[in-house]
Amino acid sequence: MDETTNILVFKGRSLPENTKQFYQQVKAKLNTYKPKKGARITINVTFSYVSSSSLIALLSIFNQVKLHCDQGCTLKINWFYEQYDEDLLSIGHDMQQLSGVEFKYIEITV
Repeated sequence: MDETTNILVFKGRSLPENTKQFYQQVKAKLNTYKPKKGARITINVTFSYVSSSSLIALLSIFNQVKLHCDQGCTLKINWFYEQYDEDLLSIGHDMQQLSGVEFKYIEITV
């Protein structure tokens, strides 16, 4: 999380051996994160692969960040997916529905 720009980035392949421990670092950082009132928080997600356990951790992180919206911040999630990767696009739609946050879907041409 870049606290000056309020941007959080997840990128690459997410299949850690211990997902809970891996993402706990992010959650701990978010526990101390105090955005200014009215801040625009952006989460950019660009995975080429993501495990189901990582998705559960991400959903928890989205919900944690969403709490800041109750304090006057806005949340924007950009979900990047490779052209023709219908599975990752579908996962994005599922995550949007589960989180209750509107996603912007951005196709990456490869």
